[in-house]
Amino acid sequence: NVVRLNLIKRGESIIILDKEMGSVVYPWQHVCERLGCVMKVIPTPDWTVAGASWTSSIINAIDDSVSILSLPNVHWCDGTLIDLEVISDELTKRFGEDGRQNKLLIVDGTQSIGAIPFDVQKIKADAVACSVHKWLLSPYGTSLVYVNPRHHNTWLPLDQHERARAGSQFSVWDEEIFMDARGYFPSEFFGGARRLDAGGRANPIFVPMLRSALKLIHSITVPAIYEHLTSFCDALQLKLSQLPAYHDIFAIAPKEQRGGHILGLRFHDLELLRKVHKTLKEHGIHTSSLLHPTQAVNVYGATKRAMEELVSQLRYGISLRLSNMIGAPFVYQAGGEKFLQFLSSQLQRRSVIGLKRDEVRSFVYVEDVVRVVSLLIERYVRLTPEATEGLLRETVLNMGGPQPLSRLELAELFSRTQHVPLSVADDEEAAQQMK
Repeated sequence: NVVRLNLIKRGESIIILDKEMGSVVYPWQHVCERLGCVMKVIPTPDWTVAGASWTSSIINAIDDSVSILSLPNVHWCDGTLIDLEVISDELTKRFGEDGRQNKLLIVDGTQSIGAIPFDVQKIKADAVACSVHKWLLSPYGTSLVYVNPRHHNTWLPLDQHERARAGSQFSVWDEEIFMDARGYFPSEFFGGARRLDAGGRANPIFVPMLRSALKLIHSITVPAIYEHLTSFCDALQLKLSQLPAYHDIFAIAPKEQRGGHILGLRFHDLELLRKVHKTLKEHGIHTSSLLHPTQAVNVYGATKRAMEELVSQLRYGISLRLSNMIGAPFVYQAGGEKFLQFLSSQLQRRSVIGLKRDEVRSFVYVEDVVRVVSLLIERYVRLTPEATEGLLRETVLNMGGPQPLSRLELAELFSRTQHVPLSVADDEEAAQQMK
């Protein structure tokens, strides 16, 4: 719906948090790749610094380019708090009520709804999504979504089906199929958010379980649940803070910067974290640990990650992750396997080329890479260990180009530099048909 209604455009940005869940990142990643938008990743605050918070970091990142803020109420890794009401008020203060309508606040409530008091009216969220398997005490396989009423008449369901259409609740819908002379069914939706419900029959087992769970939570009340959970986490945090030199072992967010129902520790030493994880397991205590800022998902990624870890153990070890690199003279020569070599061959033949418009890449110039490497050597490697203390904490750096380009856009730029006309089709199949 965000893409369909042009609620975000090329060059605009989306705010997400560092180490966010993949299910949150992937949809916006797809939007960025398709439209050429930018993901603004808010780094994890340094909890050893007074006044550090997710909320202040997010507010500092908000500018005119931001169209979407995709945020949780608490971070899933450690329960650290994001004050959505303060952020919402800042959006209204900075852009006004009318301008605020162009800044969508999308909330993942899975880690907090049912455990922390949550008011969509105060937060003014555009949408809130919540899997029910955590604090709503229900089984896997069901999610609840709130959509701000201002979107009810324009947003469409993820799948097209009859159960969202007005009239389908009556038996005559099936007995007298409402198909007109054009072969169309009635298009009017139910009023309100019901138009966005998933298709098919609601699961006859899950829904009664969810209903019972919600009634139980309502009877206890969320404030009472939150107070009870907070008492446990506060007591645990107090004990942990009494450990000798605990600051040297792990970082823990101040009480006012975390949700009361989750307590997470960020260990400085990954090997020590593994040992703690193993020891707790031996004593029948099951824990969850996020060992790396990024998790490798295949052999290729795991191999690269292992090499980065090896490099990080070196005295001056830095791994530089590059996006698509171009610029060396050989890549312009026809006959090779690189994309620009392929383009060069096709342009010389005056061939029609099939190029996808929605595959966006970040191209970086090889001489810029050389300059960055030289700068790192000059600023970091040549200095004494004492001089580099605190200068560079990360041993893995990412490097991309100044703007995203689709393959089509890169081909257009390349053809202009070569002074050769470009003939393109939407894909290879269409290109073959045009030959």
